[in-house]
Amino acid sequence: MKIALAQLNYTIGDFEGNKEKIIKAIKEAEIKDASLIVFSELSVCGYPPKDFLEFDDFIDKCQKSVHEISQVCNKIAAIIGSPIKNESGRGKPLYNAALFIHEGRVKGIQRKSLLPNYDIFDEYRYFEPNQHFEVFEFKGEKIAITVCEDLWNTENHPLYLCKPLDELLKLKPTLLVNISASPFHDNQPYLRLNIFSENFKKAQIPLIYVNQVGAHTDLIFDGNSMAFNSNGSLAIRMKFFAEDMIIVDTHDLHTAVVTSDFNIPQRTALIHDALVFGIKEYFSKLNLKNAIIGLSGGIDSAVVLALATEALGNDHIKALILPSRYTSAQSISDAVQLADQLKVKYEIISIDEPFATLINTLHPYFKDFSADV
Repeated sequence: MKIALAQLNYTIGDFEGNKEKIIKAIKEAEIKDASLIVFSELSVCGYPPKDFLEFDDFIDKCQKSVHEISQVCNKIAAIIGSPIKNESGRGKPLYNAALFIHEGRVKGIQRKSLLPNYDIFDEYRYFEPNQHFEVFEFKGEKIAITVCEDLWNTENHPLYLCKPLDELLKLKPTLLVNISASPFHDNQPYLRLNIFSENFKKAQIPLIYVNQVGAHTDLIFDGNSMAFNSNGSLAIRMKFFAEDMIIVDTHDLHTAVVTSDFNIPQRTALIHDALVFGIKEYFSKLNLKNAIIGLSGGIDSAVVLALATEALGNDHIKALILPSRYTSAQSISDAVQLADQLKVKYEIISIDEPFATLINTLHPYFKDFSADV
């Protein structure tokens, strides 16, 4: 069976835009003869939706998008992420869920069990944890679906009461799928590989991992989706910090005929790429194009200018050099040289006069003190 991994960049609350991306990817995968396409966690609404989850209208739009996406899943099946209502009348009002869609409707639901409530995560505030596990039979495979954190409890985490993978393995799956919204930090690519390695010691079945890409508020999602063979070797690795779609064949994963010699990029290179990507995303999602940057001649503003120029293009940047009585000629020279080297327009505007005015205004209150830092 051919499976498409769809690593897409969503916008939180842009239901039309997210839906169009998902449907476009479904149609593209169908043309490439894929039987199943996998999207990331909460792909319908974007991750993390946070307090938008408190609004009924937001959840209704999620349901509407799921219905419309289902209409294009006839021959091809899809796994998408969406919040769904908890109809039990007990616990939190929502689940964070992976929906298995085929033949025009939702045919299966796997709810997220492990809800992170640490660091930047606060999922337990909104969602009820799952306690029921099942596998989905499709095209000769028994698919165990997990949602992000569900694969990360390889030890006895004090926050969690179960290990979803252990429960799923009791059902004898042949393929493991993890839909994720895993934010980037410089050590995260290494941690993921360690986590997947620990899981393979138990599962010994192929794994398909689909992460979202994009930036939201102070979070950057790096993508880096992957597929692993049944022996735990890496079969494919998708792009960092970019949308991507790749087709894999489960026969190849089971027989491990395709392996990747991928090495994680150097940390400094990853951090650089994350910063440039984050700047691009911030401006793009706020529909901004131009930036004004203060340039002192020091290292901090120099790095900011270089990153912003790479992200936005030098024709969208203007530098302001604002010397005062304390600014050395070398600092001004360095600032000008960098602006020229990056082909960035700049202005030199002395702030000595407004600074002197401020000093004179405050003189009666500080007249008994000598100037210092």
